[in-house]
Amino acid sequence: RKPERLTELEYEVIKTHPDIGMRMLAGHPLASLVKDTIRLHHERPDGQGYPMRLSGESIPEVARMVAICDAFDAMTSHRPYRQGMHRDKALGILSAEKGAQFDTRFADIFIALGQAGHLDHIMGHSDDGIPLQSCPMCGPTLVLRKDQLAGEKIYCRNCAGEFELKQGDQCLVATPTGHQGRPADLEPDVDSELIQRTVIASVEAMPAMALLATSSSQLRSH
Repeated sequence: RKPERLTELEYEVIKTHPDIGMRMLAGHPLASLVKDTIRLHHERPDGQGYPMRLSGESIPEVARMVAICDAFDAMTSHRPYRQGMHRDKALGILSAEKGAQFDTRFADIFIALGQAGHLDHIMGHSDDGIPLQSCPMCGPTLVLRKDQLAGEKIYCRNCAGEFELKQGDQCLVATPTGHQGRPADLEPDVDSELIQRTVIASVEAMPAMALLATSSSQLRSH
């Protein structure tokens, strides 16, 4: 949320978020499916990442893939201090950082998908058919869920601004009310339905042997 560059101390605090994420998932029955992704998605092929300064092939494939997706999403999303980048500029940065910040093989695949337009329906969307909207007061993204209806209120987690959802031509539009949310309104709003759909789709896409191995591991741990 800070509009200017982070200090060195602030950046060190930011770098603790992979371990915090792991602690948040501790005990979850599906944690083993995503532990490498959560803890290691900021590692870099050149060894300059965090938290373990892994390099090259020692970084799990899934973490190398998610590192690219995470960076692309960050570059193309709005922030309090800047507008999101155009797709082609973000893809150019991915290309320039191949072999250093990003895995070359996976970056080439991702860039090809982007150049072919296969990422356009994902960019700037919080879910299929739901474009992201930005807070006009301070810039960050306002996320809408599929189950939300016209008349409901949503809130900017940065400036606490309140918005009423109104029906537009093709989708709901967040319209400022001029009010601010209470602390309870600003609590994280978990999209359980989206999480459930994502988990189901991921499990259905897993090879049968990998799914069996994961299930066996969970049974042994209990």
